[in-house]
Amino acid sequence: GWYALGDQPSQRHINMHVQISQVNESPILLMFDHSKERELSLKTYESIIDVTNNQSRTVFVELQYAVKTTESERIGIDHAAGASVSGFSAVSDVVGSHHTAIEMLNGRVKVISDYIREVKRRKKENRIQL
Repeated sequence: GWYALGDQPSQRHINMHVQISQVNESPILLMFDHSKERELSLKTYESIIDVTNNQSRTVFVELQYAVKTTESERIGIDHAAGASVSGFSAVSDVVGSHHTAIEMLNGRVKVISDYIREVKRRKKENRIQL
């Protein structure tokens, strides 16, 4: 099959479809309507030969379909959609807070490490009771 952008097939699409039919016996046309921002606007079409008054012509017939997804796919799509709309996502928020926590922990470990180093060099008095 093949795909095109638009809300419905035109004669131009039929002409292209006839050419594709020469190498693929029964191609399916996927039509994406990119003017609709919030919904998946996808239509599928197959071609049939309509004979009227001994004249044949190629016409498109819309096919029905259903989209089935798993929970993991929905989570991935929600994440991608959230990232594309706001520039950030819930995952990036979590990663950011973890990064901040690690930086704070690293700073505290450095203070303790510096203190132990100074005690070993006998520059500071050991005030910690273990």
